[in-house]
Amino acid sequence: MCPLLNQRHYSMKYDPSGLGDSEGVELTEARMSSWVEDAREIIIKVSDGPQIIVASSMGCWISSIIAKEHPEKFAGLLMLAPAFNFGEKYEKVLLSQLTPKLLKKYEDGGVVNLYAPDYGEFPLSLAQFEDMKQFNITKATDSMPVTCPVRIIHGIKDKDVPYMESLQLLPALQTPNVTLTYLKHAGHRLSDVTSLDVILDTVLKLASTLHPRENNS
Repeated sequence: MCPLLNQRHYSMKYDPSGLGDSEGVELTEARMSSWVEDAREIIIKVSDGPQIIVASSMGCWISSIIAKEHPEKFAGLLMLAPAFNFGEKYEKVLLSQLTPKLLKKYEDGGVVNLYAPDYGEFPLSLAQFEDMKQFNITKATDSMPVTCPVRIIHGIKDKDVPYMESLQLLPALQTPNVTLTYLKHAGHRLSDVTSLDVILDTVLKLASTLHPRENNS
């Protein structure tokens, strides 16, 4: 998608510490607070001026935190299968999988593995879940101070984040300029060709409404 996008606009992407291609930090050492700082570094210090931010899953949660702190850096926000406040949910799943011995290890600050059918095993610790709690966001009406235009895309077949959770975001976001698109065929990753086409089209349309002269030139 990025090569096509770069034909009309400059774009930048990154992986948070301990995830994807990022090096230097093991996943067991990574924290939500470090991922928020990664995003803050990219959006505030690396990018120039207001940006259209494209965020996926947990990245939507992180982006909304930065949008509250620095609304001037957000020209628009595209959320893909947004995942918020999932620490408690996955901690419960993890605890249900642990033997008494592993539970003791976990409670003592050790690292244990969470098994997810579609993704395999993830090493996790109590410290990671505790760190997440400070970033939990309420979804009460107008409780999310995101004021830029927002577009949300969610797959109906998402097994990780129920698609109805995106519907709950609409009244919570303070911006009046928000639309939600459901893709009946798609799961959580939205990585199939059809989904990518919808994502690219959404980014370009959002950019054209924000910079009409630039896009018509």
